[in-house]
Amino acid sequence: MAISRSSIIRGPAIVRMGSQSFYSKDDITVDITPETFDIVSSTGGKLSERTSDVVARITFTPVGAWTANQLTVLYPYTNPTIGGSVFGSSDTSVQVWPIDGTERFTFACGAITKMPSLIMTPAETLMGEVEITCIIANNQERSTAGSLYTYSATAAFTAAPNDERNFALSDVLTVPYTATFSGPAGWTSQIESTGGFSIDFDLQTTPIMAANIGTVDHIISGLDITCTFQPLNFTAKQLMDRLAVDGNALGKDISSAAGNLTITGGSASTPKVVLNNLRLRSAPMLYSLENLRSDDIEFFSTRPTGAGTMFTVGFGP
Repeated sequence: MAISRSSIIRGPAIVRMGSQSFYSKDDITVDITPETFDIVSSTGGKLSERTSDVVARITFTPVGAWTANQLTVLYPYTNPTIGGSVFGSSDTSVQVWPIDGTERFTFACGAITKMPSLIMTPAETLMGEVEITCIIANNQERSTAGSLYTYSATAAFTAAPNDERNFALSDVLTVPYTATFSGPAGWTSQIESTGGFSIDFDLQTTPIMAANIGTVDHIISGLDITCTFQPLNFTAKQLMDRLAVDGNALGKDISSAAGNLTITGGSASTPKVVLNNLRLRSAPMLYSLENLRSDDIEFFSTRPTGAGTMFTVGFGP
């Protein structure tokens, strides 16, 4: 059977969220898989499936442009309110817009439900995978056409002032990083690592369901942050002092050993990340001919009672 090459649908896209657009390092995945429940009978077994909810999830890895506007969109939970709305009182539209102008999807309401991890090393781009969850538009019936998304068979791509259509390569920053940690003597000096600093953001959300509509919101139920790296210049005593396990009774709140970690490229034009209220969770040591004394160590923080900025992302020395 003959086939025309022009009929084969393929090609990359950008993701536009609000006024910001994002290029991806690799594929963009759009998953619109309905949640279903089974209709069963004792005589016939499973007879059918029926829809119980529909949400869309868009995942991709940003190319890594480090700009203030991009960071505001990708990292919205620097000071999360437990129990607060993820989607807010007004909708933010999300578009998956192919560069060739075919088959554009515009989702009515989207929010970041997974912030990109950070890989702070000169040998890689900065960001890991991001997830955007899209739900039905605010104050809409599920049966209303376009309440979840609209589809355009052809939509010629046009550049806009805030567009990453021709993003500046100079915004993709790959620089050396060092860190400082508030705490005992020796930790506030420059911290060097063997392979850079890896930061992960574990955002926990809980969907809010309406019987006749499905998912209408998510609430924030928690945020955990971990940072791992292999230090070059820590002594075993420094690590054990920060771990604070010797001489402490079981049940002790380990937040007494907390501090703030600042990771920076060293100038006002390079990335700077500050992680607040971190505690050292693990600090394995190696006694080896070939390996360093310290293996990868892990710091973590979780949302404390009350308010407070858990982290910041931006620029600075």
